[in-house]
Amino acid sequence: MLRWAKLLICCVPVFDQSLAADLKSATSKEGREVIYLSGEIMPGDANSFAGLVQRANAAGRLVSAIRLDSQGGNLLEGMKLAAALQTAKIATVVPNGNVCASACFLIFAAGSEKYASFNAQVGVHGASDENGRETSGTAAATIGMARASKELGVPEKILGKMVVTPHPRLCG
Repeated sequence: MLRWAKLLICCVPVFDQSLAADLKSATSKEGREVIYLSGEIMPGDANSFAGLVQRANAAGRLVSAIRLDSQGGNLLEGMKLAAALQTAKIATVVPNGNVCASACFLIFAAGSEKYASFNAQVGVHGASDENGRETSGTAAATIGMARASKELGVPEKILGKMVVTPHPRLCG
């Protein structure tokens, strides 16, 4: 299980966010299902995730983990995915070389067990609007994200970093 003390707090570079999250699943040799999430988190992704879990369960397979590679996206959808993941008691994994930041961090934090490879990047930051600016609305979103993270058991030290770290578009 990931030790929170080793979590990287950073401004993660923003890649092309025009692509919605790709959610797919695969069955392991042991007969367990692993879900893969990559790309920007968009409205509807929580429903897609629930559908993958339902199909696996209907086929008699347990979903054991979700592998994450996302710079974030829609905060509300990230919160919905986190809630679904927490209810399903599924482990979260950020594999070697992958990124999980912003709204993806909420999903990561919701895992029943959390794994991040040595060369994975897991990052938190405050919210910004579509132009990269901090506003009263984005400040409220940052507070909401911090509260949701606290409910998921994220330590206070990381929550403090979340609220003071600017969005990557503001990192210059």
